[in-house]
Amino acid sequence: MNLLPDEKVILESDTKEVILTSHRIWQKVSTYSSTEIKSIMLENISSYQAYRQSNIIVIIVGLFIGLVSMAGLIVGGTTERFLSLIFILFVASYYVWSKKRKIEISSPSANIVMDVDNMTQKARKQFMETLENARHKRLLMLAK
Repeated sequence: MNLLPDEKVILESDTKEVILTSHRIWQKVSTYSSTEIKSIMLENISSYQAYRQSNIIVIIVGLFIGLVSMAGLIVGGTTERFLSLIFILFVASYYVWSKKRKIEISSPSANIVMDVDNMTQKARKQFMETLENARHKRLLMLAK
């Protein structure tokens, strides 16, 4: 990333995939088949939020399997009870494992979504506050 005139780096991720500067936030996402680069000027940010995403289909399938498994526990023999417990444990562990924590930064032209599962709650809060302060300073600078 090339810095603009008078632009300073405020914060960057360990992997250098997300960089917050005094003028913009920049993200580079690489997958096996493509690379995507997004940049949003701080004054164009319309909203930002931190949230936890879970898969509702896993919950529905889990409830169905849970009901069927309960029937197996009540009516079935030893094998059915064992398989029922295995299914319940599998779906419950998959649901817990599939939850993702994200931070989304939106503008009219682009959205930046960051997976922040490896960040602590304190670090996520600090990132949001740093982004908010940088945006406020940028808006004050442009107002002059």
